[in-house]
Amino acid sequence: LCASILTILAVDPNTGESESALARACGVTRKALREALDHLEFCALAHRENLGWRTKIIPDVTVHMT
Repeated sequence: LCASILTILAVDPNTGESESALARACGVTRKALREALDHLEFCALAHRENLGWRTKIIPDVTVHMT
């Protein structure tokens, strides 16, 4: 799931505008997404930015698509 999150954000950064949108794109629940995001944050691969009523997900790495 972590790899899927980073790949989806690399292909379409707008998907990271909300946890709900990213969860739909990954085909998982928001709970599963949050757990994966916790792991990505722990590994310094992504971070969440609280924007009041929503949370934006920002990757801290560049995924190279070949």
